Amino acid sequence: MWNSRQQNKREIKVEMNYGFILRNRPITKILLTAINTGNKTVTLSGMGLILPRKEKNLFAILRPDSLVTFPHDLDSGKNCSVYLDPKNLAEELREEEFSGVIKVKGYFRDGIGNRYKSKTFKFEIDENLKA
Repeated sequence: MWNSRQQNKREIKVEMNYGFILRNRPITKILLTAINTGNKTVTLSGMGLILPRKEKNLFAILRPDSLVTFPHDLDSGKNCSVYLDPKNLAEELREEEFSGVIKVKGYFRDGIGNRYKSKTFKFEIDENLKA
């Protein structure tokens, strides 16, 4: 029975880090990646950031740069990534009254309401505004 539950369990690993995309020259982006480490296809319905505050801490990213659109069926053993422009993100977080270095987590949400989170990611708002 335990083995059966494990086989049907939805498992999404989320990673958030800096990376590059190549368009004539390397462009720095923040990559938010969902990796399906389970045995079932998971339908991802959206993604965003978890901000360091008690109220209204979810920050949905409605139109990230990506090769996928939501909802997106993520098959077992596959991954998908979205790309965030650091300067645009810094501007949006400044509008939310954040400054300096903040700790955020990336998340993906599935079609049945589960939220899968990354480890903490340190984001330097002021540095990225200068870029």
